[in-house]
Amino acid sequence: MRIAVAILTWNRAAKLATALESVRLQTRPPDEMVVVDSASSDDTCFMLRQRFPEVRLVRLHRNMGCPEGRNLALVNCTADVIYSLDDDGRLHPRCLESIEQVFAEHARAGIVASKILLNLDPPPERVAAQLAKQPRRTVRFSGGASAIRRDALEQAGYYPHDLWRQSEETDLALRVIDAGFEIWYAPGAIMLHPPGIGGSSSVLYYSTLSSLRSVVRLCPARYLPLVLMHQLAKYTVTGLREGNLVGVGNGMGRWLISLPSLVQQRRAVRLESMREFLRLRREYFNYLKTRHDDI
Repeated sequence: MRIAVAILTWNRAAKLATALESVRLQTRPPDEMVVVDSASSDDTCFMLRQRFPEVRLVRLHRNMGCPEGRNLALVNCTADVIYSLDDDGRLHPRCLESIEQVFAEHARAGIVASKILLNLDPPPERVAAQLAKQPRRTVRFSGGASAIRRDALEQAGYYPHDLWRQSEETDLALRVIDAGFEIWYAPGAIMLHPPGIGGSSSVLYYSTLSSLRSVVRLCPARYLPLVLMHQLAKYTVTGLREGNLVGVGNGMGRWLISLPSLVQQRRAVRLESMREFLRLRREYFNYLKTRHDDI
């Protein structure tokens, strides 16, 4: 099994260097490293050439957003398994080793998700506890902290090209399951990441828009009304709770404008795939009720 590490970056030369150093320290070294630069204006490209000559650099003429940028990173890798890493993240030394083990033990694993620790310097006991846990099935993964098998990517397709950010993983997860693959969570495949910033108008806007677009395109007709109402209610409540209905409202408005074209693009997954997705999603949230430390 050949493993690649792919990173999408934009104006984060120093953080990117830290991420790549963590890749160099893996107990299971990658067979290739690819960085896609989204037209950075800092010294990213110069830094890569000077410090990481082994990296294949793909330079874009503009910032194309997360999903499309990651697609370009994925398509420029030749390995059997591709680990996508956030440019401001850092891999625990045993991350790729854990990823490879899960793929080797589960023939239908299409995606393997990392454990994300929101701390760049976690306590050793916290790391040890994660390394001792066993992998399990899931439907959730982060596009910047997960590995995908090339066969699954070629059969399920890439990330949606018309989404700028947010919720593109759910879209791909449903299609991967529909293609007959499984998604696994590997607690020992640790990715360290600084705490994110949520709740802004842009985050809520893209979350609302992307989720609703995926529902219309992929949800089977039998589930479509129920899932659509659930998503509309979910984001309305989120906007009210965070005191930010502007982003949610704008996302819903943009979604309504694009609705005619989305209907034409419908490629609904099989009913069995949707049921499997919803079952695993329920199991995930039930698990979190008792294991708050393992989000």
